[in-house]
Amino acid sequence: MRSKYYIGSQGWDVKQSCPQYINENDCFNFQIKKQQRFQLMKGQVEQQKGATKTVKKVKTTNKKAPVRLWVKAVFTGFRRSKVQQNENQALLKIEHVNDVASSRFYWGKRVAYIYKAHSLKNNTKFRAIWGRISKSHGSNGVVTARFGRNLPPRAIGSTLRVFLYPNRA
Repeated sequence: MRSKYYIGSQGWDVKQSCPQYINENDCFNFQIKKQQRFQLMKGQVEQQKGATKTVKKVKTTNKKAPVRLWVKAVFTGFRRSKVQQNENQALLKIEHVNDVASSRFYWGKRVAYIYKAHSLKNNTKFRAIWGRISKSHGSNGVVTARFGRNLPPRAIGSTLRVFLYPNRA
């Protein structure tokens, strides 16, 4: 059976028979809060006596989302004919690009295929294959890109990053 406490005129009295009782955990928590309140009251009295207290400025950070400096593109497949495909030319569909005129802006821009490997290399598991957009393909905004190492077939349908550099403006 738990021992009972009650609130007396001088503070906490232990194991007294009184109608106002609570359990041990509540007693301990209340005692700590009572000490904290007493210290706060003591601090306020000292401030009123003329003691100066330095206030530390807290720097607020901007809560906006970070700016994305690249455009999403989807790797749709390799450039191909009826009987063969060229693995060194990848076809990309860039987000919000629907015609040749708007795809011309992206000619010469750098592209990265970022993937996750199993082993650590340079303290990271993420790796990238870099390429460059070379020209348009068809009339619906698809572009052709060439990469340093050809993209793997498992990358078909995945998202690539088209960076907005080098800028030709």
